[in-house]
Amino acid sequence: EAYTFVMPPEDVSVTANFDPEFYSVTAVSEDPSKGSVSGSGEYAFGTTASLTAMAEEGYHFVNWTEDGSVVSTNRNYSFKVERDRSLVANFAVNYYSVSATVYPTGSGTVNDQASYSTSVQHGEELTLSAQASDDFEFVGWLERGSYIQGAAAEYSFVVTSNRSLIANFDAETVIVYGGAIPEEGGSVEGDGVFHIGEQVSLTATPSA
Repeated sequence: EAYTFVMPPEDVSVTANFDPEFYSVTAVSEDPSKGSVSGSGEYAFGTTASLTAMAEEGYHFVNWTEDGSVVSTNRNYSFKVERDRSLVANFAVNYYSVSATVYPTGSGTVNDQASYSTSVQHGEELTLSAQASDDFEFVGWLERGSYIQGAAAEYSFVVTSNRSLIANFDAETVIVYGGAIPEEGGSVEGDGVFHIGEQVSLTATPSA
């Protein structure tokens, strides 16, 4: 700006004052259901803008884009403001690993496989089906060393994290009765409850 004045007889001191220009920084989420952002506002030229992207449960931050080009893969993005800027935070759904094995080996299958694994999108339902081999029966699902209460052989659940399960089987049991005829003729030892395939030893002891 030009300033014109009549020069007085004495010295004059004139000061020109300037204000910095302000620029608009706009940050938005590609989909508010996936995540949110903060840091939008008006910034003076040369100052630092700090943007933060926060993913919702089941999603993760991917990148910041501007005019379709990636400018950062850090969810906390800082830059010096020198012009108007418009940025988009992009998010993606999580996928989780779910695995299930059989114990003991050969005692059964999970989803018709000896060892089952898959990748599942957050929030989807997955069904694991444990099938016992001949002479075995299903006991329960183990996870981190503990049985999952209420989980039947066909177990359905919503996936929200990585999971590793064990389908636990046990050999079927039978009862072996041992007795003497006549009863006063002697006694039998070694009878009881046994797993199928287990060796049984019976001992008959005659009376005097």
